Amino acid sequence: MASRRQQAERRRRATQHTRRPKLAAPDGWLSDDQWLAWAGDYGLDLRDRDQLLDAVAVGLTVLCWRNTALEDVHAGVERVQRLELLGRDPDDPDVHAEERRARRDHYQLLNANWEMLADIDPDESVRTDVFLDGREQGFGIPDDIMMRLNISTALDVRDMLDDVLPDSVTEPGAEITYDRRSVPEHIAALVELLQDPDRELTVGGSAVAAGDVLGATWDEYAEDVMRKVATHIKVTDLIGARRALWYAGLSGIIYASAWFPNPWWSRAVDLLRDAIADNRAVEVLYSPERVTEIPLDDEFWQTLSSRPAELTGPQCAWVQDTRLPDLISTARDSDRQRLGPLTGEDRFFGLAVMF
Repeated sequence: MASRRQQAERRRRATQHTRRPKLAAPDGWLSDDQWLAWAGDYGLDLRDRDQLLDAVAVGLTVLCWRNTALEDVHAGVERVQRLELLGRDPDDPDVHAEERRARRDHYQLLNANWEMLADIDPDESVRTDVFLDGREQGFGIPDDIMMRLNISTALDVRDMLDDVLPDSVTEPGAEITYDRRSVPEHIAALVELLQDPDRELTVGGSAVAAGDVLGATWDEYAEDVMRKVATHIKVTDLIGARRALWYAGLSGIIYASAWFPNPWWSRAVDLLRDAIADNRAVEVLYSPERVTEIPLDDEFWQTLSSRPAELTGPQCAWVQDTRLPDLISTARDSDRQRLGPLTGEDRFFGLAVMF
C-alpha cells in the first residue's frame, strides 16, 4: 500500500497545472476579522474545527457533487436524452404516453411494499437493486435516496478534510502553503475522492458505487467536478487556501442551510424529538397526522442525529415532511446571538453563491 506521502504526490501530479500568479489578499472587507464577524452573524464559529469542517463539507459537497450533472441525473433527464438519440420526439403524444407508462411501472416497482420495507427488506437491498436497474434505463433518483447519497458524500468529504487539513485552518493569520504549480493537498484529495467511480455511498443498510449512480453520465459529471474545483482554486489563489475554506464553509451553510452535516443538526433533531414527545407535532410537522407513520424509537432518533444516511426510505420521507430546517435555523440563531449579530450593510452580501 502506498504511503501517505506517495498518495499525496500522486494527487499533486493528477491536478498539476500551469503556474498561477499569487495575488495578495486585501485587507478591509477580506480581513480575517471581517470573515469571523460575517460567519458569527450566521451562527458559525470559524475557529471551532468541528464547526468549520461541518460547514466546509457542506459547501464543497454542494459545489462539486450536487451542482453538477448529478442534478440532471436526479431529475431523470437521461430518459429524454435517450429518446432523442433514438430519433423519437418526447413531445409526440404516443411517445409521451409510452414514457409515462414506463416511468409509472418503474416507480411502482421501486416503491412496492413501501409501508412494509422494514419487515421484508430491512437493509433496502432489494429496493436498491431496483433503483440501480432503473438508473441503467435512465430513470432519475428518488428524493429519499438522493438525500442519503448527499449525506454520505458530505461525510466522505468531511472525513477527508479532517484527515488532510492542518489544525491551523482555524487560526486567523495562518497560511496553508502549497506549490504554486499545483494545488493544496485537500483540493487534490477532493478531486480524487469525488472522481472515484468505486466510492461507496450509504443508502440505508446498503451501499452503492458512485459510478453506478451516475451511470452513462459519469464522464460529464467527472468533468463538472474539475470545472467546479477550478473555480474554488481561483478563490484559493486570490485570498489564500485557509480563507477560501472559510468562504466555502460560510457559503455552504447559507446556500444549503439544512444539509447534513451542519453545526446545528443534532440540536435541531433534539428540538424535533422534544416537540413530538410533548404532543406538539403540529409545530414541527407539515402533516401532523403522520406523527406515528414510522416507529419513533431511540434507534431512529440516534440514527437521525448522527448517521442519517442509514435511515430507511420511509424514515427519510418522514423527515422530509418535518420542519427540521426551521429548527436548524432556530439553533443557528441562538449561536448568532451569542457570537454577535450584524445589522444592515455590515452583513455578508451576495458572495454567498455556490457557483
